[in-house]
Amino acid sequence: MSKLWTIANREYMVRVKSKSFIIATLLTPIAFGVFFLVSGLIGYYSKDKTEIILVSDSYNLTGEKLPSEGTYQFEYSDLDPEESRKRYNEDERYTTYINIPPIADSTARKVQSTYLSREKLGINSISRIESELAKAIRSQKIDDSEVDRAILKSFDVKVNIENAEFLESSGKSSESKLTSFVGYGLGFFMGFLMYMVIFIYGGMVMRSVMEEKINRIVEVIISSVKPFQLMLGKIIGVGGVGLTQLLFWIILIPAILMIIMTVIGGDASQMAAMNAQGGIPPEQLDNIDFMRVASEFLRLNWAMIIPVFIIFFLGGYFIYASLFAAMGAAMGDDMGESQSLMVPIIIPVILAFVMLTPILNNPNGNLAIFGSLFPLFSPILMPARLAFDPPWWQIAVSIILLVGTVIGMIALAGKIYRVGILLYGKKINLKEIAKWLFYKL
Repeated sequence: MSKLWTIANREYMVRVKSKSFIIATLLTPIAFGVFFLVSGLIGYYSKDKTEIILVSDSYNLTGEKLPSEGTYQFEYSDLDPEESRKRYNEDERYTTYINIPPIADSTARKVQSTYLSREKLGINSISRIESELAKAIRSQKIDDSEVDRAILKSFDVKVNIENAEFLESSGKSSESKLTSFVGYGLGFFMGFLMYMVIFIYGGMVMRSVMEEKINRIVEVIISSVKPFQLMLGKIIGVGGVGLTQLLFWIILIPAILMIIMTVIGGDASQMAAMNAQGGIPPEQLDNIDFMRVASEFLRLNWAMIIPVFIIFFLGGYFIYASLFAAMGAAMGDDMGESQSLMVPIIIPVILAFVMLTPILNNPNGNLAIFGSLFPLFSPILMPARLAFDPPWWQIAVSIILLVGTVIGMIALAGKIYRVGILLYGKKINLKEIAKWLFYKL
């Protein structure tokens, strides 16, 4: 055991003290903060220029009901279409001209109109203009029908569903949509983080193994330690590096984001307003502010989420890092020919990531249950479900299966490693690797 921990300690200390580790650990949270800040600034400073739109309508359906302020400013023309078009061509202020033809049936639910524009309109601009015209025509129809607007407005109903268990236990109401939004965001972040960890640190283990094999350093090392100890020591050491970096990120990323939020005004509503200026419909950002999001975020069961996430972080890392180490030992000098060995490892990771979005949309469905129990998928998919409070029995069964798979994968990888690490000059394929599993050394 002393040799194992000596190897693990060396792998850990060499990487933790390296400049690349320190730079990546510090710059990654800063990059998150800069990305968040720049995204808001881009949304604000790249906001749409003011569009002055001339509208010709023979039946006066739009009238004065179109907005005359904001990004899209409408001017109503009471001239006939030809004169209105001539006015548009002569006046450079107008960016777009819209002609609404005579409407034969006032009850028609679809109005076909045409437009001219000095520049080609984007999809967002067309949608916004169509929406404003539709609201104006609807308003005019209400006036023409002499329907009481107060009565008509009373028909509008907003339905809000509350979590009864949470309401009874805390006495506070919680917005279900916001709660689901926070859970979705956290779930996607944790799933994506696991996806990145598997490739980054698994690849780090594989490169370390390959470097020692290609440089023949391993021949000297295994004269003092067993191949299995060398492989496991590398996995533990690099895993410690990953866990250390993760803990730093857990502290630094929220801290930097909080600082940026304070600098820009203390809540996300201002950032939302910036993005709204860039074309996002304001109704999608209605009443979303930092304090409400933070409140929902704090309501999550962190006492369960953090330890369970660490378990799956370590389990997923050990499963795939052991496979990466085995493949690194099996690979030869020709990297191109050896890439095919990576396919069986990469496919389950990619499939799990593809399943991430549909599972977050339905976190208690059959696909979610299967994906979070299957050991090759669960390191990515079960952490993504933690924000939605999956049943304890599913978490327990998933952990048991994960631990069993970790033990099995390490034993399997050890057999491949001890043969492949000293094998040179031979082209290796998956069939050959399968034979190594039954060698007795």
